[in-house]
Parts: sequence; structure tokens; C-alpha cells
Amino acid sequence: MIRVTSARALGHYDTRTSTPSARSSFGGTVENVTAEYAFGEDDGTGQLGVYQPRIGLRQAGLKQPSPIQDSELKALASKGCNLLYMMAASKENALTRMQRNPKSQSLLSSESTWTNAVTLKDNGWRETNDKMENWAYAGINEVLKDLKVDPTDSTNNRNIQLVQDQPSKDFAISKGTYNQYINVNKGLVVPYYIYSPQHEAAKNSVKGKIVPLSRYSDVLFLEWKKLCGRSRASACPFQYFLFLNIENQPTWGTIMKVLKNKGVNTLQPWPGTTVDMDSDEGRALLATQIGNPLAWYLIQHKDDLGLQTVTKVNIFRNKGMTNQDTDHPYPNLLKEASQDKHCSPSDSCCCPTLKG
Repeated sequence: MIRVTSARALGHYDTRTSTPSARSSFGGTVENVTAEYAFGEDDGTGQLGVYQPRIGLRQAGLKQPSPIQDSELKALASKGCNLLYMMAASKENALTRMQRNPKSQSLLSSESTWTNAVTLKDNGWRETNDKMENWAYAGINEVLKDLKVDPTDSTNNRNIQLVQDQPSKDFAISKGTYNQYINVNKGLVVPYYIYSPQHEAAKNSVKGKIVPLSRYSDVLFLEWKKLCGRSRASACPFQYFLFLNIENQPTWGTIMKVLKNKGVNTLQPWPGTTVDMDSDEGRALLATQIGNPLAWYLIQHKDDLGLQTVTKVNIFRNKGMTNQDTDHPYPNLLKEASQDKHCSPSDSCCCPTLKG
């Protein structure tokens, strides 16, 4: 789990540099796309996975990767520092940091241009909003209890499925899919099936231009704002980003390195292992392909969400649906955000060695 405290960059992806990577949480593949942003933005470009509760979690047959190297952890931690800086900084200071990237020097604002939920329909996104009758099958009842979320609350627990399969002027129908469970009242998002328009178009040899509204963090923000039903999404504070059964190999390898550094030999049941953002380990987790979307979600939507920063991550295992799942579990991350703690970019909680 990743914890957020209140505090992204305007730009676009260079899809020519996209390269397929490993499987992600819940299965499937992830693409690591180089973004034309300061420090890069990896969200909205691949698949975070699909959870199939009645089939079992280990259909793919993936094995636990080796922990990443010390040098790799340090590189991720440096990127995580920049993300924390831009979350905690003012919009103006965040823009200055983004403009260090030569490709971002022409940016006029650190805020996303996507602010109106109507643009979801304009870009061919179709929404299915169903009741989520029961989250108990995911094996996370203890987590939900601690977050004060009733897994049987079919009114507030929503299964939001977004598919880019409608005609949009001058752009291809990619069938990109972003599905997640959402409880706006509790500030909870649980992504479970994330295929970007770029990924799906490449997989299915779709010709034509990809819709500009394609990144997961932008699409998620607009849906969150729509569900909130207020003029400002800050009326519905965002608190928790929960990733279950992570298969993404680079992220999984980072998790194993973090546990090793903390002297933990194996994944623990909830609440598992807590990692704060004032450590290299916490910052490295934030910079992974799984953590990146949340960081940019907060960095680039300050006008609506206010200043929020990620404060901590919980690494844990759930109970699984089969003996095989329980004996060989995938890791889970709960990332938490908050508006209770702020720091300026020069404060120690935001990487003091970095200058504005």
C-alpha cells in the first residue's frame, strides 16, 4: 500500500521508443515507454494485470525474480526523489524541475491539460459502472477492514471499466482498457486490468494515431473527478492505491531487494512490511512501473487535488485463492497518500541533496 499526503508533467509519449517488458500485476505484459517528460513517466503505457479469482493467481507460471542490484536501487531512488520533490513543490517549482529535461523546456505549466471529464467521451472512452458486490474473494478483508472499507458495500464500492472502443475524430479505436475497483468515499483505487491504448494497438496491429488522452493517470483522474460529482476533485480526497498480486518483474525484483535490505526473508501477511518515503527503499518503490502512475497523478493534478505526497508503502501477501497461491504468493503494494504532512522542496523529507 502506498500512503499519499497532499501535493505531474505536461507532455507526450514518444511511442517509437516503446519496448516490451515483463508481465505485470495480475498477468499480461507491460511496456516501458520513454515519455517526453522530465525524469520520464511510465504510466499509461502497458498493463498492470488482471486478477482472476476463481482460476487462481499463478496461471502464468512466473517465478519470483532475483532482487535488483544496489546500483539499480540507487538509480530508482534518485528518480523517486525527483517524484517526491515535484509532489511536494508548488506548481511553479515542479515546472522548473520538469524543464530540466530538454524535451520539456517548452512546457508552460506543470498541470495536466486534461481537466474535464467530458473529454473521456470525446476520446472514445466508454464507461461501465457496476456494483462491486463483494471484494472478499481477493483475500484482502483484513486490509479493507483497516482502511474502514466494507467489502460488501455495493453502493460505494464500484467496478469501473473504461474501454477506448468508440469512434473518435482522427484517432484509431485501440480497445485500450483501464479497469479498477473504486470507493470514492474512502479514497481507494484498486487497479486490476490495465491495458493502455498504445499496448493494445501494437498487440492487435491497429493502424492510425492513438488518442491523446491515453495515460492511465489522466484517465483515472477524470473518472475520479466524475465519480466525485463535485466541481473540484479535492472534495473527495484520494488516499490509497492498492496493487494486488504484482507480476511485473522489475517491480517484483525491486520489492525483493527492499525486503532484503530490511532484513525480511519473505513476504509477510498484512500489514506486512512498512517502508517510508524518507528511505532509498521507499523512493525506489515509488519510481517503479507500479508506483509511477500514482506519483504523476498527484504531481500533475494539484489544482484539483491540492498538494499531496506519498508517505509510505506496505508490502504484503494476501491469503490467495488456492494452496499454490498461498505457498508461492505474489507481492502486494498498498500506497498511501495524505494531506496531513507537507514539506517544501528543501526539507529533508523531500530529498535535501536535490536543489530546486
